[in-house]
Amino acid sequence: MRIFLGLANIASMYTDLKQSFEARGVETFIVNKNFTEKIITDYSDFNIEKAKKRVTRFKPYWLGVRAKSFWDRKVDQYIFEKALKKCDVFIFFWDTFKMDFSDLEKIKKEGKILINVFVGDDVRWYYSMEQEFKKYKLLPIEYGEDYNYTVQALDRKLKYIRTVEKYSDHIFSRLDQAQLELRPYYRWNMMVPAANFKENTSQRKTKPVVAHAPSHRAIKGTAYVLEAFQKLKDEGIEFDPLLIENVSNKEAIEMYANADILIDQLLCPGTGKLATEALACGTIVMGHMAYDTYPQKNPQKCPIIDVNPNTLYTKLKELILDYDFRKVHAAKGKPYVEKYLDVNYFCDKVLGLVNGEQIPYDYEPDFFREYFIPESEESLPVYNKWTKFVSDNSWYKDRVKAGERNGLIF
Repeated sequence: MRIFLGLANIASMYTDLKQSFEARGVETFIVNKNFTEKIITDYSDFNIEKAKKRVTRFKPYWLGVRAKSFWDRKVDQYIFEKALKKCDVFIFFWDTFKMDFSDLEKIKKEGKILINVFVGDDVRWYYSMEQEFKKYKLLPIEYGEDYNYTVQALDRKLKYIRTVEKYSDHIFSRLDQAQLELRPYYRWNMMVPAANFKENTSQRKTKPVVAHAPSHRAIKGTAYVLEAFQKLKDEGIEFDPLLIENVSNKEAIEMYANADILIDQLLCPGTGKLATEALACGTIVMGHMAYDTYPQKNPQKCPIIDVNPNTLYTKLKELILDYDFRKVHAAKGKPYVEKYLDVNYFCDKVLGLVNGEQIPYDYEPDFFREYFIPESEESLPVYNKWTKFVSDNSWYKDRVKAGERNGLIF
């Protein structure tokens, strides 16, 4: 068996997945759509961006544009056909080969097993996220002016979601991004190979190091972290703040391990890979988990300390001052990662599904069907068009109740 992994290497996941699958006797074929120096180790068998850069535009302009466009299409088609011949199972992250996602239908027609992993803003739509978060009394993610709020952006996002729902054998996603989803899915976690992390649970009795990595300030809630830091300083609370930015993954992990406390994201409920890495290092992690209000179905006794913009200052102050608690709590991180967030857990689950094992879904989404209200009259036909697109699927007929609500037709 050979498993395809592509096309966006989110948080360098391909490195971990390749090693885990191949330790289980399964070959991988990795295609990366983009080139970045930030990947831990680039195990890509083919990098699309590198290949396309071999031909650049030239004068005369009209000919250069046509030649470049022709070459780019040839690269896309070549690697797609090669993957189709080589691989038995396709696992896509964030994107697929074709702009219109038509490759998913072809992959299924070729008898391949298709798995899609939704990882964040590839499927999260601002207006549905805002409504769901408010339903659970959470603060919406503050995207700002850079976010694409247009109906055209909605159309593409829904096209991706519904095409995946129509053709994929299995879907992995997260509750905080799944507001538009209709089909049942498995839980996606940001995982790590726990055995690769050296645990350091020692805690500084005085002046603990409190780290924060503002990789995406809107989701991370960095402004609230900086505000809490300043308030604690003004009060005379002794600690060393540390912002982790513009460093390699290896350097970042060393910083996590040397920190006593790490603050992850404060707005989006759940955590990313850096929180998992920090836990595996024996660092105490604080993040927005909303255990009592948001039905994420976290494994029990998750050691991440739940904070939000309103509670961060108070809970961080208590944590800094309670050395005895910190000593005990730091030791809970790595065992939790080993049990629930190890990359081997995901690979074993995938292989079970591929081999026909009947694994219960983690989530059966209902927000879009039961609660969501279209944000505009202009957007309504878009929602209905893509609902109709999947309405002939057996999973849809079995679980989506027919009817009409707020102009949405099911």
